[in-house]
Amino acid sequence: MYTYEFYHWLIFFYVYCFLGWCFESTYVSISEKHLVNRGFMSGCFLPIYGAGAITVLVASLPFKEMPIFVFVGGAIAATVLELITGIVMEGLFKIRYWDYSHRHFNFKGYICLASTTTWGFFSVVMVYGLHKVIEHVVFLFPDTLLRGVCFVLTIGFTVDFTSSFRTAMDLRELLVQTVKLKEEALKLKKRLEILSPFNLSPFNFEELQKKVKTIEILDTIQEAIEWTKNKLPIESLEPMKDEFIELKEKTMILKDRLFKQFSMKRINRMLRRNPSASAKSEDFQLILEEIKEAEKRCK
Repeated sequence: MYTYEFYHWLIFFYVYCFLGWCFESTYVSISEKHLVNRGFMSGCFLPIYGAGAITVLVASLPFKEMPIFVFVGGAIAATVLELITGIVMEGLFKIRYWDYSHRHFNFKGYICLASTTTWGFFSVVMVYGLHKVIEHVVFLFPDTLLRGVCFVLTIGFTVDFTSSFRTAMDLRELLVQTVKLKEEALKLKKRLEILSPFNLSPFNFEELQKKVKTIEILDTIQEAIEWTKNKLPIESLEPMKDEFIELKEKTMILKDRLFKQFSMKRINRMLRRNPSASAKSEDFQLILEEIKEAEKRCK
């Protein structure tokens, strides 16, 4: 296609991944006022830009004699790719790695008019300028060298992407497991509330209901169980004593599992690379904020 071999397309993909990473890292670093290694992957590649560039080239090069079609075709093709990628990534990882909800004329935060227009202008600039330069530089090198470079880059890209994918899945599992922990904690809270008619506990369970941080809920419940386990003077409640001891042990297990079965260093590095990452689910978003706050306290 257009005299390009498969390895040429791969080389172009990696070049645009790198250029996209340079652009995003610079833009986000200026916005955040500190250096940010931007992107889903830990290395200097942003796959969405590489995939977007290849999509634009495939959609636009057949119309390269008509700039308006290059603009429209590239804008539509790249926007569709961005929409599909955004939906798939959020569905898979439970995290939205970019969000246009604050932009005008957006569609569910996945795409927006400004982004589509930018893709259109990028298509024109790329087809009539940037890509010609990149193509010229790439074709300066012998095929044997290009194949070797392509092979090495593919290995590095695959390793990095696989590691990043695993980290993203760990983050997803952390969010899902923590929501389950919170649900378990609230069940424990309800079991403790049966003590309130006997005025046995000094803990305000109405206040506990207002707490949103999972670790706070578990801490308070553990304190309440510790206080009550040896303070059941009513003989008829004696069978409950063992139950509360069991609840205490279960709560300690839940606390121990929280944030400890995952590689938090890798998860925190991913979140630092994506400072605007958010979750559509309110429960997931609260937990995501907990993770970010905990990471800041550890600095």
